[in-house]
Amino acid sequence: MIPYFPLHFDLFAVLILLGEVQGLFLSFLFLTNKQGNPLAHRCLGFMILACVLAINEVFFSYTNLVQYAWWLVDAVEPLNYVLAPLSYLYISTSLIGRFEKRQWWHFALFFIYLVYVCIVFYPQSNLVKFNAFRAAYHPEIAEILGITEGAESIGFRAMSVKVPFVNGNEASLLTAPLPIGIKIISLLFIKYLIAMFG
Repeated sequence: MIPYFPLHFDLFAVLILLGEVQGLFLSFLFLTNKQGNPLAHRCLGFMILACVLAINEVFFSYTNLVQYAWWLVDAVEPLNYVLAPLSYLYISTSLIGRFEKRQWWHFALFFIYLVYVCIVFYPQSNLVKFNAFRAAYHPEIAEILGITEGAESIGFRAMSVKVPFVNGNEASLLTAPLPIGIKIISLLFIKYLIAMFG
């Protein structure tokens, strides 16, 4: 059974929410602006929107609102891989004024990771998502075991590891082994880099 967490609103949560509202407003302005360099404005607008969505996940987790929608746990994680390409494209389109088709390759890691999490993480049960949330925001709470059947075949099997502390005591920590999907994607990405630059 997944425990209930009391909602947690404080000044930090209010500042996060105000930043999200300001970011949504700015992204709307940049995405709809027709003056100046509209391509650079779109890149900046999408970058700000990606930041707002990432910060929205932090807001929901920090305030414990995520317990009402477990699908939000790590839902926008792939967007972390569009921030750097969009920053580069914003600067590039500001200086050069055009977008070349070969620049789409900057988003390759985003699409690879998006496919990976769509196959591996998103279909997982609420228990797996709770454990991910708990590890990030409530590490003092013990992990709940009972991961779904299919999760073991894709690498989400948990195993107990004894870790000695400085005072001589041992504690059992739960760790997840590296999924085979990440190994394959890493090898393909390294092969791609060697083909591009080697």
